[in-house]
Amino acid sequence: MADVEAEETHAFEFVRGSPSVHLRELAHLGSDEASRVLGASPDEDKTGLQLWAASIVLSHWLLEMREKLRGREVLELGAGCGLCGIVAAKLCATGPVLLTDLAPPTIANMEHNLAINSLPPTAARAASLDWREPKTWPPAHSVVIGADLAYAREAVPDLLRVVRALVAPGGSFLYVAPDCREGEPDFLQGLTAAGFECQASAMPADYLRCVLPERSDEDFEILFAELRERTYSLCADCMLIA
Repeated sequence: MADVEAEETHAFEFVRGSPSVHLRELAHLGSDEASRVLGASPDEDKTGLQLWAASIVLSHWLLEMREKLRGREVLELGAGCGLCGIVAAKLCATGPVLLTDLAPPTIANMEHNLAINSLPPTAARAASLDWREPKTWPPAHSVVIGADLAYAREAVPDLLRVVRALVAPGGSFLYVAPDCREGEPDFLQGLTAAGFECQASAMPADYLRCVLPERSDEDFEILFAELRERTYSLCADCMLIA
């Protein structure tokens, strides 16, 4: 990974006194513009090596919903560094969590992060999933999660197909949508057309607080500046039973 610009491991504490969640990111570019890190092939794609602010938002939300998630199998799309899936497995007492992404360097880093959080494969594991290739898709899950996935309009049709296939009838898709991606309006409208019933709410102000106890509030705001620069919506989509 010669192009990696930085390596840092964070220790997140979302709930005071709860176990920390350790996350290594391998590319911090000082920007939330996905176009800066997209490559021409999966081997060159570094989007999953940077920790995106939307994953912090989704992690907070999962913890608020942990009673509803208890014991349920969870699938994460576009897991990147793996923060949300690890929070689900480590702090929400879910059933097995499957964290998915595409680029091999991203999968390798995700496996590293599972290991440093002492999560065995029975609790959480990483796997490659290509939105365009159904042969790579696992069985449908009752809970599918994702954050900031519709970074480009051309990706939306494939994303809609994979979400439609992987959320079981009556299951839930928990999604954090930032206001800065050109594909978000098409994606959110497409979910309704695909048979989902959506309930959307604004991100609570409390999600802006520093969750890195070893860092100052000022450092946290610099590291994840887009938390305050963007508007995030929490979208709970239920797959209607046909």
